[in-house]
Amino acid sequence: MKRSLIIISVALLILKTNVTLSQTAGFLEFSPDAQSLSIGGAGVAADPNAFAIFNNSSSMVFAEDKMAVSTFYTKWLPNTVNSSIIGCAGFYRINPKFALSFGYRKIGYQAYDIVDVNGNITGTFSPKESALGVGVAYKISQNFSTAINVHHFSSKLSSDKASSLTSDIGFMYRMNSINLGLKMANFGSKVNYGSEDHSLPLNLQLGAGFKPLKTENTYLNVNVSAGYVFSYSSIIAGVAGEYNYKNMVAFRLGAKYGDKSKGVPSHLSTGLGFFFKGFNIDFAYLIAGNDSPINNTLSFGIGYRF
Repeated sequence: MKRSLIIISVALLILKTNVTLSQTAGFLEFSPDAQSLSIGGAGVAADPNAFAIFNNSSSMVFAEDKMAVSTFYTKWLPNTVNSSIIGCAGFYRINPKFALSFGYRKIGYQAYDIVDVNGNITGTFSPKESALGVGVAYKISQNFSTAINVHHFSSKLSSDKASSLTSDIGFMYRMNSINLGLKMANFGSKVNYGSEDHSLPLNLQLGAGFKPLKTENTYLNVNVSAGYVFSYSSIIAGVAGEYNYKNMVAFRLGAKYGDKSKGVPSHLSTGLGFFFKGFNIDFAYLIAGNDSPINNTLSFGIGYRF
């Protein structure tokens, strides 16, 4: 019993001190892969890629590729809690109207010592949370699509486990070089560790993407987004640009606005992408003030599409 109380205390400390996880499952608020992080999270109206299920899976039916899969590793908040996020995702277009997607995310926190009432270290405990989801997208018309995802969320921040089912719904309108996106994410049951309910980061996001410069193989893509996280009353927004040169290399730059005390704090983002015979390698690096927990966050990803 005393051991359980110690572990629960550690779990509560994580929930209170981790600014990006001020609510349970805070890592579900954003897409933690390198491509999405490098554009400031402004992916709700982005062109389709393997991580569409984390951004707006209704984009999948507009993909030129039949299938895409990718995996990533993110060193999250290295100057403070030093968490690691890993995951994989992908989609498969069944036909011109239907597409399926999947996505998995897992965040692991730093291990903490378990101390008994006499001050002796009796072991360590490693808190972790994860989410596994599947989705389906449908093209309603030539320019309009919708999608729905279902995720199983699992959390072990103490000796007790908690879980929940959560859903997303998305829409996309696409014409020529303009994308308009809408997404409502993380609506579902609350999680309970045995004492009280904790809300998931329910949020609504709107976004637009357009290509002010486009040639046969080279383009400049601009994305903007804005949203609201209902579970802790916070406004979020992002803007980004991506320059793709001959489908060989992509340069990305973005900025994200967020409330430091409630969600992911404001920061700049940079990134690179390299493409070769269907393979892609992506890097992201987040920049903020020296006192910001998000400063120096790194992400790496690798994928394949065909």
